[in-house]
Amino acid sequence: MTFQRFLIFYFSAFTAISVCIGTGLISTWGEWYSPSVPYRRQTEAMLNGHIALSTSPYDMDRDLVWSGGRVQQVWGLGVPCWRLLFEAPARVLGQPAFPDRIALVFAMFLLTYAILRTFLFTDGRWADWRKEPDHFFAVCVATIKILQRRQL
Repeated sequence: MTFQRFLIFYFSAFTAISVCIGTGLISTWGEWYSPSVPYRRQTEAMLNGHIALSTSPYDMDRDLVWSGGRVQQVWGLGVPCWRLLFEAPARVLGQPAFPDRIALVFAMFLLTYAILRTFLFTDGRWADWRKEPDHFFAVCVATIKILQRRQL
């Protein structure tokens, strides 16, 4: 690994951890699990080979819908599929679950690494934003969009 890649790797990890701690997602040591359960229930269903959360209307809760004779969550499958990458190995290793917030840190790390690798270090050299203003603009837009989503 070259020094530039190591620097981007380190900065990406630092940024992901800092954002999670700075925003209060991880406020104290050991607070790794989200209090929200729809994604956890969806991941559980996927581990059991189902997309639906349940076949009983008695299992209905907020943010769930009854469709096709089954209970479904309405927030999509992207996050449960991401969580499945961590949850399945945790189960194989005998753990009851994988911490939600740690999976989020990994996602933020990969996103930050991809953005920095693409827009800061291109073609084996550091990007010169005076000559390539589109790279600077892309990083600014991505940062603003991330911050806007956090405020919702």
